[in-house]
Amino acid sequence: MKLVQVRLRNFRSYKEEVTIDIEKKITALLGCNDAGKSTVLDALDIFFNDVPLDKHDACKTGDAQDVAIICVFDELPESIVLDEEASTTLQVEYLLNLNKQLEIHKTFDASLEKPKSKFELKAFHPTHENAKDLITLTNDKLKKRAREAGVSADDERCNSSLRRAIRDQIGETQLQLDEQLISLADGNAKKIWGNIQSKLPLFALFKSDRPSNDQDAEAQDPLTIAIKEALKTKTNELDAISEFVKDEVSKVTQRTLDKLCELDDNLATTLKPQFSDFKLDKWASVFKTSIIGDNDIPINKRGSGVRRLILLSFFRAKAELSEGENSVIYAIEEPETSQHPNYQRLLFEALSELSSMNQILITTHTPVLARLLDTTAMRFIHQDQESGKKCINKGGTDEINHKIVRTLGILPEHNVKLFIMVEGRTDIDFLKQMSFVLRREHEEKIPDLQSLDDSGQIVFIPIGGFRSMDLWICRLEGFSRPEFHLYDKDEKKPDIYLKCVEEINKRPNCSAQFTEKKEIECYIHSQAINKALSAKAVNVSFSQQEITNCNEKINCFIAGRINKEGWKKNLVKIFLCKEATNNMTVDLLKEIDAYDEVIKWFQTMNTLITSNK
Repeated sequence: MKLVQVRLRNFRSYKEEVTIDIEKKITALLGCNDAGKSTVLDALDIFFNDVPLDKHDACKTGDAQDVAIICVFDELPESIVLDEEASTTLQVEYLLNLNKQLEIHKTFDASLEKPKSKFELKAFHPTHENAKDLITLTNDKLKKRAREAGVSADDERCNSSLRRAIRDQIGETQLQLDEQLISLADGNAKKIWGNIQSKLPLFALFKSDRPSNDQDAEAQDPLTIAIKEALKTKTNELDAISEFVKDEVSKVTQRTLDKLCELDDNLATTLKPQFSDFKLDKWASVFKTSIIGDNDIPINKRGSGVRRLILLSFFRAKAELSEGENSVIYAIEEPETSQHPNYQRLLFEALSELSSMNQILITTHTPVLARLLDTTAMRFIHQDQESGKKCINKGGTDEINHKIVRTLGILPEHNVKLFIMVEGRTDIDFLKQMSFVLRREHEEKIPDLQSLDDSGQIVFIPIGGFRSMDLWICRLEGFSRPEFHLYDKDEKKPDIYLKCVEEINKRPNCSAQFTEKKEIECYIHSQAINKALSAKAVNVSFSQQEITNCNEKINCFIAGRINKEGWKKNLVKIFLCKEATNNMTVDLLKEIDAYDEVIKWFQTMNTLITSNK
C-alpha cells in the first residue's frame, strides 16, 4: 500500500481540516519554524504506531471531542484475508471510498484525561438494512442472517462467502450504496481491522532532537524498524504462537475452574483469561538492541554528526535490501542536521534510492536538499494572512514557488541568475528601494530587484561581517552563477576584504567593489531624510552639510539628535534604508554626486543577470 493523503482536524495547530497530498516517492514539508511540519509527522506516528495522544494535542480553539487523523491509501493488495482463511478483496467487501481508495479515520475524544481512539473506514458501503452491518457479524450470526434471507453460501464456514451470498440475494442496485463511516470496533469488524492493519505500511519517524541516553534513539531506531520489518514477514507464525499461548493458558484456566468446583461449585461457573492484542510493537519490544563501535565505545557517546551518519548508512543499506511485501514510510525531521553539505547530498541520494520501494517524508530548511527536490514534491505549510487558517500548498506553480522563495529563500538552483552580496540586511533594503526609485524615474536598464528577488532569480546574501566573507565566497563559487558584491568603505578594511575582492573580480561574470562614500546611508539626501521624518511627525531636520560631514555612523548621529524612544540606532538604520530612500530622486542623487556611481551598480547587475539567460 501507498499513503496518498493525510488529513488533520482539531490536531494541535490544525483546527479546520487540512489536506496534505503525499507523493509516491519523496515529499518535503517546508515552512517557517513552528509552521506545523513536525506536527504532520507526529500525527502519522500516532496513527501508525499507536503513540498515545495527549489531551494537549487537541487544538486549543477547536473541538477537543473531534480530533481526527485521516490517512488514505492506494496500490491496495489484490486479495486479502479479512477474517477467515479465504481471500477476498476490499472492493468486493465495499470497504473503499468513492475513489476506490482505502480511507481510514482515527479519531479521539481529547476532552478526556486519557483520550480514547477509534478507527473507522470511510467507504461507499451498503445502507440496506440486511447488508449494512455484515462485516460486524460473526460466523454464527452470518449463518442466521443467510437463513433468514433464504440463501446459502458455497462454504458456510467462510464469512466472506456468506457476506457475498447475502449481498447477491439483495442485488447490487438494491444495496443502497452511500459513502459513510463504518466502525471497526464492533464484533467481527475488529478482527477485520486487525488484518487490514497488518497490511498497512510500516512507519518510522526519525526526529531531529533525539536525547542521548543508554540506548540512543538515533542509533536504536534504525535497528527497531529493522526488527519490525523482520517480524512483519513472520506475521502468520507470530499469530500461531499467540493462538498457541492463548490455548495453553485457557487449558490451565479451565482446569483451575474444575478444581475450584470440586471444592465448591457455587464459587464460580467460568474463569476466562483476557488477553490484550499482541500487536507488532509488542513483539518488537521483546528485542532490545544497542550498537557498540570501535574499542567498545557506545554509539550514543559519539558526536551527533556521527549518529546522523549511522542513520544515513542505515538508509543506504535499506535501499539495497528493500524487497519486502510491506512498504515502509520513512519520516525524517531535518535530515541535514549536524551534517556537512556533502553528506547532506549523500543522504538525499540514499533516500532517493530508498524511495524506489518505499515512501519518504522529510522536513527541511536547507537549500542544499531543497534544490535537489522536484518542486512538485514540496508542500508549503503557512498561515493565510487574511483568514488566519493553516494552508498546505503543493509546489510546482509559479505562485507557490514564489511564496516558498519569499518565506524560506529556497530556490531551484537553475533559477538563480545573480547572487548579490552585501554587508547587512539594511543594504538589501536600500538597493531594492533605489531600484524602485530609478525605475520610477524611467531610467533604462535598471533591474527590478524586488521582483527578481520574489521570483528567485536573484539571491541577496548579507554576510554580516568579514569573518564570514571568505566562507560565503567559497560556497558561492561552486554554484557557477554571476555574483555582484558591494561593501562599505566606511573604515579601513581587514586584508581579507581586499584579498577577497581581488579574487572575486578575477572570476568570470563576477564583480566586487567598495562604495566610494563611507557607507550606504551616505547615498541618501538630507531632503529625503527630512521628508520621511516629517511623515513620522518627528520635528527634527538635517542639512546636507551635516550628513556629508558626519564623523560617526549616520544612523547613530540621527538617533542621537532625535533622542526619542523607538528611535534607537538600529531602527534608524532600517528607517533610512527603507522609508527615506523611497523619497530619493535622480536629481537628489546628482546633488550629492552619487548618480553616476549608483547607476553603474545597477547597470553592472543588469549585465550580469542578462549574461545568465
